[in-house]
Amino acid sequence: MRARHPARPTRRGHRLASADLAVIEQEEGACPFGRVTRRHGVEAIAAYTAEELTAEHARLMDRARQHQDTSFVRLAELAQRAADLADKVRAAAHTDAVHVQADRARARITR
Repeated sequence: MRARHPARPTRRGHRLASADLAVIEQEEGACPFGRVTRRHGVEAIAAYTAEELTAEHARLMDRARQHQDTSFVRLAELAQRAADLADKVRAAAHTDAVHVQADRARARITR
């Protein structure tokens, strides 16, 4: 993730940097493939992260059931906790974006 523009002030005085994420996936073997997934903005990146971690939680729980291994359950719990934190970041970024849009609208009205 890299910042593209200088951070912009938000209503609460925080500064959110613009952000871009590119995930490159490649598989080798009989049917190789490559895929690039792009997300723009803190909110979109956090939502993508939460989705991926929630999917990883499900995969780990499946493995825990298959192998009757509690270490997979512990890893799955960590993945879910991380997904919950990513969702909180997404919600906070959304709230900040709403405040920024409201401030811009108020500025246009008071001109």
